[in-house]
Amino acid sequence: MHITIGIPVLNKLELTKQCVDSIFKNTNYNTYSLLFIDNGSIDGTKEYLQALNAIIPIQIITNEINAGFPRACNQILSGFKGDAVVILNNDTIVPTGWLSGLAEQLTGNVGIVGCKMISKTGAMVHAGANIVNSKIQHMDYPSATTVDLINGACMLISRKLADSGLTFDESYGLGYFEEFTYEIEAKKLGFHTVYVPTVSITHLMNGTSSMIADISILFKKNWLDFCKRYGIDNEQPKALISFIVAAYNRPEHLKLLYQSLMLQTDSNWECIVMDEGDNESTIPNDPRFSYHKFDRIIIPSNGFNHRGSLGLAPKDAGLQYAKGEFIVFANEDNYFTPVFVELMKKEQDGSKADLVYCDFLIYSPGVGIHTPIHLDAYPVHGRITIGNYILRKSVIGDLRFAKFFDKDQIGIADGLFIEELVKKGIQHKKCGGVLMVQN
Repeated sequence: MHITIGIPVLNKLELTKQCVDSIFKNTNYNTYSLLFIDNGSIDGTKEYLQALNAIIPIQIITNEINAGFPRACNQILSGFKGDAVVILNNDTIVPTGWLSGLAEQLTGNVGIVGCKMISKTGAMVHAGANIVNSKIQHMDYPSATTVDLINGACMLISRKLADSGLTFDESYGLGYFEEFTYEIEAKKLGFHTVYVPTVSITHLMNGTSSMIADISILFKKNWLDFCKRYGIDNEQPKALISFIVAAYNRPEHLKLLYQSLMLQTDSNWECIVMDEGDNESTIPNDPRFSYHKFDRIIIPSNGFNHRGSLGLAPKDAGLQYAKGEFIVFANEDNYFTPVFVELMKKEQDGSKADLVYCDFLIYSPGVGIHTPIHLDAYPVHGRITIGNYILRKSVIGDLRFAKFFDKDQIGIADGLFIEELVKKGIQHKKCGGVLMVQN
Protein backbone atom coordinates (compact mmCIF):
# COMPACT_ATOMS: atom_id res chain seq x y z
CA MET A 1 0.00 0.00 0.00
CA HIS A 2 1.48 3.30 -1.12
CA ILE A 3 0.95 6.19 1.32
CA THR A 4 1.43 9.89 0.63
CA ILE A 5 2.48 12.12 3.52
CA GLY A 6 0.89 15.53 2.96
CA ILE A 7 2.33 18.47 4.91
CA PRO A 8 0.85 21.99 4.85
CA VAL A 9 3.51 24.62 5.53
CA LEU A 10 3.54 28.37 6.16
CA ASN A 11 7.02 29.66 6.98
CA LYS A 12 8.57 28.09 10.14
CA LEU A 13 11.30 26.57 7.98
CA GLU A 14 13.25 25.11 10.89
CA LEU A 15 10.18 23.22 12.08
CA THR A 16 9.56 21.88 8.57
CA LYS A 17 13.18 20.69 8.31
CA GLN A 18 12.91 19.01 11.71
CA CYS A 19 9.69 17.28 10.68
CA VAL A 20 11.10 16.09 7.35
CA ASP A 21 14.31 14.87 8.99
CA SER A 22 12.29 12.80 11.45
CA ILE A 23 10.30 11.29 8.57
CA PHE A 24 13.44 10.25 6.70
CA LYS A 25 15.04 8.91 9.86
CA ASN A 26 12.09 7.11 11.43
CA THR A 27 9.86 5.91 8.60
CA ASN A 28 10.57 2.24 7.94
CA TYR A 29 7.60 1.96 5.59
CA ASN A 30 8.83 1.11 2.10
CA THR A 31 6.34 2.81 -0.20
CA TYR A 32 5.62 6.40 0.69
CA SER A 33 6.00 9.81 -0.92
CA LEU A 34 5.85 13.44 0.18
CA LEU A 35 3.42 16.18 -0.81
CA PHE A 36 3.79 19.77 0.45
CA ILE A 37 1.21 22.56 0.36
CA ASP A 38 3.09 25.85 0.67
CA ASN A 39 0.65 28.50 1.90
CA GLY A 40 2.69 31.49 0.73
CA SER A 41 5.92 31.07 2.72
CA ILE A 42 8.50 33.86 2.47
CA ASP A 43 11.24 32.57 4.82
CA GLY A 44 13.18 30.25 2.51
CA THR A 45 10.68 27.38 2.67
CA LYS A 46 10.06 27.57 -1.07
CA GLU A 47 13.78 27.26 -1.83
CA TYR A 48 14.16 24.42 0.68
CA LEU A 49 11.36 22.44 -0.95
CA GLN A 50 12.88 22.99 -4.39
CA ALA A 51 16.26 21.78 -3.14
CA LEU A 52 14.62 18.77 -1.53
CA ASN A 53 12.85 17.97 -4.80
CA ALA A 54 16.22 17.91 -6.55
CA ILE A 55 17.33 15.13 -4.17
CA ILE A 56 14.14 13.09 -3.90
CA PRO A 57 11.06 13.62 -6.05
CA ILE A 58 8.26 15.28 -4.08
CA GLN A 59 4.98 16.98 -4.94
CA ILE A 60 4.76 20.71 -4.26
CA ILE A 61 1.56 22.75 -4.51
CA THR A 62 2.10 26.47 -3.97
CA ASN A 63 -0.52 29.00 -2.88
CA GLU A 64 0.32 32.67 -3.31
CA ILE A 65 -1.37 33.52 0.00
CA ASN A 66 -2.32 31.64 3.16
CA ALA A 67 -5.40 29.76 2.03
CA GLY A 68 -5.93 28.24 5.46
CA PHE A 69 -5.37 24.78 6.88
CA PRO A 70 -8.73 23.31 5.75
CA ARG A 71 -8.07 24.39 2.14
CA ALA A 72 -4.57 22.90 2.30
CA CYS A 73 -6.05 19.62 3.56
CA ASN A 74 -8.47 19.57 0.62
CA GLN A 75 -5.62 20.20 -1.79
CA ILE A 76 -3.85 17.21 -0.27
CA LEU A 77 -6.98 15.05 -0.61
CA SER A 78 -7.37 15.93 -4.27
CA GLY A 79 -3.69 15.77 -5.15
CA PHE A 80 -2.21 12.76 -3.35
CA LYS A 81 -1.07 9.58 -5.05
CA GLY A 82 -1.51 6.05 -3.76
CA ASP A 83 -3.86 4.14 -1.50
CA ALA A 84 -3.94 6.44 1.53
CA VAL A 85 -2.70 9.79 2.74
CA VAL A 86 -1.39 11.15 6.04
CA ILE A 87 -2.11 14.80 6.72
CA LEU A 88 0.75 15.84 9.00
CA ASN A 89 1.48 19.19 10.67
CA ASN A 90 4.94 20.61 10.02
CA ASP A 91 5.40 21.20 13.79
CA THR A 92 5.55 17.47 14.51
CA ILE A 93 8.35 14.97 15.05
CA VAL A 94 7.50 11.40 14.15
CA PRO A 95 8.94 8.36 16.00
CA THR A 96 10.35 5.12 14.65
CA GLY A 97 7.70 2.89 13.11
CA TRP A 98 4.99 5.53 13.18
CA LEU A 99 3.66 5.03 9.67
CA SER A 100 3.53 1.24 9.91
CA GLY A 101 1.76 1.56 13.25
CA LEU A 102 -0.95 3.69 11.68
CA ALA A 103 -1.23 1.79 8.39
CA GLU A 104 -1.88 -1.59 10.00
CA GLN A 105 -5.15 -0.22 11.41
CA LEU A 106 -6.45 0.85 8.01
CA THR A 107 -8.70 -2.16 7.37
CA GLY A 108 -12.37 -2.72 6.55
CA ASN A 109 -14.48 0.39 7.05
CA VAL A 110 -11.76 2.30 8.88
CA GLY A 111 -11.42 5.62 7.10
CA ILE A 112 -9.29 7.62 9.56
CA VAL A 113 -6.46 6.62 11.87
CA GLY A 114 -4.94 8.94 14.46
CA CYS A 115 -2.45 8.69 17.29
CA LYS A 116 -1.32 10.09 20.62
CA MET A 117 0.13 13.59 20.64
CA ILE A 118 2.81 14.43 23.19
CA SER A 119 4.75 17.59 24.03
CA LYS A 120 8.51 17.74 23.57
CA THR A 121 8.88 16.84 27.25
CA GLY A 122 6.82 13.67 26.78
CA ALA A 123 3.61 14.91 28.41
CA MET A 124 0.42 13.78 26.67
CA VAL A 125 -1.30 16.61 24.82
CA HIS A 126 -4.07 14.82 22.89
CA ALA A 127 -5.51 11.31 22.80
CA GLY A 128 -8.74 9.85 21.46
CA ALA A 129 -12.14 11.36 22.28
CA ASN A 130 -15.80 10.38 22.15
CA ILE A 131 -18.98 12.42 22.19
CA VAL A 132 -21.04 11.19 25.14
CA ASN A 133 -24.28 12.89 26.21
CA SER A 134 -23.41 15.87 24.02
CA LYS A 135 -20.04 16.33 25.71
CA ILE A 136 -16.56 15.60 24.44
CA GLN A 137 -14.73 13.12 26.65
CA HIS A 138 -11.01 12.65 26.10
CA MET A 139 -9.40 9.36 27.10
CA ASP A 140 -6.09 7.62 26.50
CA TYR A 141 -7.07 4.05 25.61
CA PRO A 142 -4.59 1.20 26.23
CA SER A 143 -4.93 -0.26 22.72
CA ALA A 144 -6.21 0.68 19.27
CA THR A 145 -9.83 1.75 19.70
CA THR A 146 -12.63 3.10 17.54
CA VAL A 147 -13.42 6.66 18.68
CA ASP A 148 -15.36 9.67 17.46
CA LEU A 149 -12.49 12.16 17.35
CA ILE A 150 -8.71 12.27 16.97
CA ASN A 151 -6.35 15.23 16.75
CA GLY A 152 -5.75 16.55 13.25
CA ALA A 153 -2.00 17.12 13.56
CA CYS A 154 -1.59 13.59 12.17
CA MET A 155 -4.43 11.73 10.51
CA LEU A 156 -4.22 8.84 8.06
CA ILE A 157 -7.10 8.82 5.57
CA SER A 158 -8.04 5.92 3.31
CA ARG A 159 -8.35 6.28 -0.45
CA LYS A 160 -11.97 5.12 -0.19
CA LEU A 161 -12.85 7.97 2.17
CA ALA A 162 -10.83 10.49 0.17
CA ASP A 163 -12.76 9.50 -2.98
CA SER A 164 -16.14 9.71 -1.23
CA GLY A 165 -16.43 13.43 -1.93
CA LEU A 166 -16.17 14.43 1.75
CA THR A 167 -13.93 17.46 2.21
CA PHE A 168 -12.64 19.58 5.06
CA ASP A 169 -15.02 22.45 5.77
CA GLU A 170 -13.32 25.63 4.58
CA SER A 171 -15.80 27.81 6.48
CA TYR A 172 -13.46 27.31 9.46
CA GLY A 173 -11.14 29.75 7.70
CA LEU A 174 -7.51 29.45 8.73
CA GLY A 175 -8.28 26.44 10.89
CA TYR A 176 -9.31 24.75 14.19
CA PHE A 177 -11.99 22.06 14.55
CA GLU A 178 -12.13 21.27 10.84
CA GLU A 179 -10.75 17.80 11.61
CA PHE A 180 -13.46 17.08 14.19
CA THR A 181 -16.09 18.06 11.64
CA TYR A 182 -14.47 15.83 9.01
CA GLU A 183 -14.41 12.87 11.40
CA ILE A 184 -18.05 13.28 12.43
CA GLU A 185 -19.17 13.57 8.82
CA ALA A 186 -17.07 10.52 7.87
CA LYS A 187 -18.87 8.53 10.57
CA LYS A 188 -22.21 9.48 9.00
CA LEU A 189 -20.94 7.95 5.77
CA GLY A 190 -20.11 4.68 7.55
CA PHE A 191 -16.37 5.20 8.07
CA HIS A 192 -14.72 4.49 11.44
CA THR A 193 -12.01 6.55 13.15
CA VAL A 194 -9.37 4.58 15.07
CA TYR A 195 -7.07 5.95 17.78
CA VAL A 196 -3.65 4.25 18.11
CA PRO A 197 -2.02 4.89 21.52
CA THR A 198 1.16 2.99 20.68
CA VAL A 199 2.21 5.71 18.20
CA SER A 200 3.24 8.91 20.02
CA ILE A 201 4.05 11.88 17.83
CA THR A 202 5.69 14.98 19.30
CA HIS A 203 3.56 18.03 18.57
CA LEU A 204 5.36 21.32 19.14
CA MET A 205 2.01 23.17 18.85
CA ASN A 206 1.01 26.06 16.60
CA GLY A 207 3.88 25.87 14.15
CA THR A 208 1.80 27.55 11.48
CA SER A 209 -1.03 29.01 13.52
CA SER A 210 1.45 31.11 15.54
CA MET A 211 1.65 33.23 12.37
CA ILE A 212 -2.00 34.21 12.96
CA ALA A 213 -2.46 37.57 14.67
CA ASP A 214 -4.80 36.36 17.41
CA ILE A 215 -5.10 32.62 17.76
CA SER A 216 -7.46 32.80 20.73
CA ILE A 217 -10.19 34.68 18.83
CA LEU A 218 -10.03 32.23 15.91
CA PHE A 219 -10.07 29.26 18.27
CA LYS A 220 -13.09 30.53 20.21
CA LYS A 221 -15.10 31.40 17.08
CA ASN A 222 -14.55 28.00 15.50
CA TRP A 223 -15.23 26.21 18.77
CA LEU A 224 -18.61 27.93 19.05
CA ASP A 225 -19.42 27.16 15.42
CA PHE A 226 -18.51 23.52 15.91
CA CYS A 227 -20.56 23.17 19.11
CA LYS A 228 -23.61 24.79 17.54
CA ARG A 229 -23.41 22.58 14.47
CA TYR A 230 -23.30 19.30 16.40
CA GLY A 231 -25.18 20.18 19.57
CA ILE A 232 -22.13 19.90 21.79
CA ASP A 233 -23.02 21.02 25.31
CA ASN A 234 -19.45 21.62 26.39
CA GLU A 235 -19.50 25.05 27.95
CA GLN A 236 -17.59 27.67 26.03
CA PRO A 237 -13.89 27.37 26.88
CA LYS A 238 -12.95 29.74 29.66
CA ALA A 239 -10.58 32.50 28.68
CA LEU A 240 -7.07 31.09 28.68
CA ILE A 241 -4.38 33.15 30.40
CA SER A 242 -0.86 32.94 28.96
CA PHE A 243 1.95 33.69 31.42
CA ILE A 244 5.01 34.79 29.41
CA VAL A 245 7.98 34.41 31.73
CA ALA A 246 11.46 35.76 31.07
CA ALA A 247 13.93 33.53 32.92
CA TYR A 248 17.63 34.03 33.53
CA ASN A 249 19.86 32.19 36.00
CA ARG A 250 17.53 31.93 38.98
CA PRO A 251 16.26 28.33 39.01
CA GLU A 252 14.96 28.38 42.58
CA HIS A 253 12.82 31.43 41.82
CA LEU A 254 11.45 29.74 38.71
CA LYS A 255 10.58 26.68 40.77
CA LEU A 256 8.54 28.84 43.17
CA LEU A 257 6.74 30.45 40.24
CA TYR A 258 5.85 27.01 38.86
CA GLN A 259 4.56 25.96 42.27
CA SER A 260 2.36 29.06 42.52
CA LEU A 261 0.80 28.26 39.14
CA MET A 262 0.17 24.63 40.08
CA LEU A 263 -1.75 25.85 43.13
CA GLN A 264 -4.11 28.08 41.15
CA THR A 265 -7.79 27.48 41.87
CA ASP A 266 -8.51 28.09 38.16
CA SER A 267 -6.30 25.86 36.04
CA ASN A 268 -7.06 27.40 32.64
CA TRP A 269 -3.61 28.85 32.07
CA GLU A 270 -0.40 28.15 30.18
CA CYS A 271 3.13 29.22 31.04
CA ILE A 272 5.57 30.09 28.24
CA VAL A 273 9.12 30.23 29.58
CA MET A 274 11.50 32.30 27.47
CA ASP A 275 15.22 31.75 27.96
CA GLU A 276 17.15 35.02 28.31
CA GLY A 277 20.57 33.45 27.91
CA ASP A 278 20.48 31.14 30.92
CA ASN A 279 23.67 29.35 31.94
CA GLU A 280 22.53 27.77 35.21
CA SER A 281 20.19 25.06 33.81
CA THR A 282 17.14 27.16 34.57
CA ILE A 283 15.44 26.32 31.30
CA PRO A 284 16.53 22.95 29.85
CA ASN A 285 15.02 19.77 31.24
CA ASP A 286 16.67 20.27 34.60
CA PRO A 287 15.96 17.25 36.87
CA ARG A 288 15.02 19.69 39.63
CA PHE A 289 11.96 20.66 37.66
CA SER A 290 9.44 17.86 37.20
CA TYR A 291 7.13 20.71 36.19
CA HIS A 292 8.78 20.74 32.76
CA LYS A 293 6.87 17.50 32.08
CA PHE A 294 3.58 19.34 32.54
CA ASP A 295 2.01 20.08 29.16
CA ARG A 296 0.86 23.59 30.11
CA ILE A 297 4.45 24.70 30.69
CA ILE A 298 5.84 25.49 27.26
CA ILE A 299 9.54 26.01 26.64
CA PRO A 300 10.19 27.05 23.01
CA SER A 301 13.16 25.23 21.54
CA ASN A 302 14.76 28.36 20.14
CA GLY A 303 16.44 30.22 22.99
CA PHE A 304 16.81 33.97 23.24
CA ASN A 305 19.96 35.62 24.47
CA HIS A 306 18.98 39.21 25.19
CA ARG A 307 21.02 40.06 28.23
CA GLY A 308 20.67 43.68 29.18
CA SER A 309 17.02 43.97 28.19
CA LEU A 310 15.88 43.08 31.73
CA GLY A 311 13.46 40.49 30.40
CA LEU A 312 11.82 42.75 27.81
CA ALA A 313 13.02 41.10 24.58
CA PRO A 314 11.97 37.58 25.65
CA LYS A 315 8.49 38.88 26.48
CA ASP A 316 8.14 40.35 23.00
CA ALA A 317 9.31 37.05 21.52
CA GLY A 318 6.97 35.04 23.74
CA LEU A 319 3.86 36.65 22.26
CA GLN A 320 4.14 34.50 19.14
CA TYR A 321 3.63 31.35 21.22
CA ALA A 322 0.79 32.60 23.43
CA LYS A 323 -2.61 31.02 22.74
CA GLY A 324 -4.40 32.81 25.56
CA GLU A 325 -6.96 35.57 25.24
CA PHE A 326 -5.15 37.32 28.09
CA ILE A 327 -1.44 37.81 28.75
CA VAL A 328 0.55 38.06 31.98
CA PHE A 329 4.08 39.34 31.39
CA ALA A 330 6.19 37.98 34.24
CA ASN A 331 9.71 37.33 35.44
CA GLU A 332 10.88 34.16 37.10
CA ASP A 333 10.91 35.91 40.49
CA ASN A 334 7.13 36.44 40.52
CA TYR A 335 4.86 34.39 42.77
CA PHE A 336 1.08 34.38 42.33
CA THR A 337 -1.37 33.77 45.17
CA PRO A 338 -3.65 30.75 44.53
CA VAL A 339 -6.70 32.84 43.56
CA PHE A 340 -4.81 35.09 41.12
CA VAL A 341 -6.16 33.53 37.91
CA GLU A 342 -9.66 32.92 39.26
CA LEU A 343 -10.27 36.38 40.73
CA MET A 344 -8.55 38.36 37.96
CA LYS A 345 -10.67 36.56 35.36
CA LYS A 346 -13.80 37.01 37.47
CA GLU A 347 -13.15 40.75 37.65
CA GLN A 348 -12.60 40.87 33.91
CA ASP A 349 -15.79 38.89 33.20
CA GLY A 350 -17.78 41.39 35.24
CA SER A 351 -16.17 44.60 34.05
CA LYS A 352 -15.22 43.54 30.49
CA ALA A 353 -12.00 45.50 31.02
CA ASP A 354 -9.04 45.04 28.70
CA LEU A 355 -6.60 45.40 31.62
CA VAL A 356 -7.12 44.07 35.14
CA TYR A 357 -4.43 44.72 37.74
CA CYS A 358 -3.94 44.02 41.44
CA ASP A 359 -1.83 45.07 44.41
CA PHE A 360 1.56 43.46 44.81
CA LEU A 361 4.06 42.75 47.54
CA ILE A 362 7.82 43.03 47.48
CA TYR A 363 9.88 40.47 49.36
CA SER A 364 13.11 41.90 50.73
CA PRO A 365 15.54 39.10 51.66
CA GLY A 366 17.72 41.35 53.78
CA VAL A 367 14.77 42.46 55.86
CA GLY A 368 12.83 39.23 55.70
CA ILE A 369 9.39 40.85 55.36
CA HIS A 370 6.82 41.46 52.69
CA THR A 371 6.14 45.12 52.11
CA PRO A 372 2.67 45.94 50.73
CA ILE A 373 2.54 48.34 47.84
CA HIS A 374 -0.68 50.33 47.43
CA LEU A 375 -0.54 52.81 44.58
CA ASP A 376 -4.17 53.85 44.17
CA ALA A 377 -3.18 57.53 44.19
CA TYR A 378 -1.15 57.06 41.00
CA PRO A 379 -2.46 56.91 37.40
CA VAL A 380 -3.03 53.36 36.24
CA HIS A 381 0.33 52.99 34.49
CA GLY A 382 2.02 53.97 37.76
CA ARG A 383 0.38 51.01 39.50
CA ILE A 384 1.82 48.47 37.09
CA THR A 385 4.81 46.26 37.71
CA ILE A 386 5.96 43.01 36.20
CA GLY A 387 3.33 40.33 36.72
CA ASN A 388 0.53 42.18 38.52
CA TYR A 389 -1.89 42.46 35.62
CA ILE A 390 -3.70 40.50 32.91
CA LEU A 391 -3.98 42.17 29.53
CA ARG A 392 -6.25 41.31 26.61
CA LYS A 393 -3.90 40.13 23.89
CA SER A 394 -5.88 41.64 21.02
CA VAL A 395 -5.39 45.23 22.29
CA ILE A 396 -1.59 44.92 22.18
CA GLY A 397 -1.52 45.19 18.39
CA ASP A 398 1.99 45.91 17.17
CA LEU A 399 3.18 47.54 20.41
CA ARG A 400 6.28 45.83 21.80
CA PHE A 401 8.58 46.33 24.77
CA ALA A 402 11.40 46.97 22.30
CA LYS A 403 10.15 50.54 22.12
CA PHE A 404 11.42 51.06 25.68
CA PHE A 405 14.90 49.50 25.42
CA ASP A 406 16.43 52.93 26.00
CA LYS A 407 18.58 52.76 29.14
CA ASP A 408 16.59 55.57 30.77
CA GLN A 409 13.28 53.76 30.26
CA ILE A 410 14.09 50.07 30.58
CA GLY A 411 13.49 49.91 34.33
CA ILE A 412 9.95 51.28 34.03
CA ALA A 413 9.08 49.66 30.72
CA ASP A 414 5.99 47.84 32.01
CA GLY A 415 4.43 51.10 33.14
CA LEU A 416 5.33 52.84 29.89
CA PHE A 417 3.95 49.91 27.91
CA ILE A 418 0.60 50.19 29.71
CA GLU A 419 0.63 53.99 29.45
CA GLU A 420 0.78 53.67 25.67
CA LEU A 421 -2.28 51.40 25.70
CA VAL A 422 -4.21 53.62 28.12
CA LYS A 423 -3.66 56.55 25.76
CA LYS A 424 -5.34 54.44 23.08
CA GLY A 425 -8.40 54.12 25.29
CA ILE A 426 -8.26 50.58 26.68
CA GLN A 427 -10.58 49.87 29.59
CA HIS A 428 -8.91 49.05 32.92
CA LYS A 429 -10.05 47.88 36.35
CA LYS A 430 -8.44 47.04 39.68
CA CYS A 431 -9.09 43.64 41.23
CA GLY A 432 -9.24 43.51 45.02
CA GLY A 433 -8.49 40.53 47.23
CA VAL A 434 -5.61 39.19 45.13
CA LEU A 435 -1.86 39.79 45.27
CA MET A 436 1.27 39.11 43.30
CA VAL A 437 4.58 38.74 45.14
CA GLN A 438 7.81 40.02 43.61
CA ASN A 439 10.94 38.46 45.09
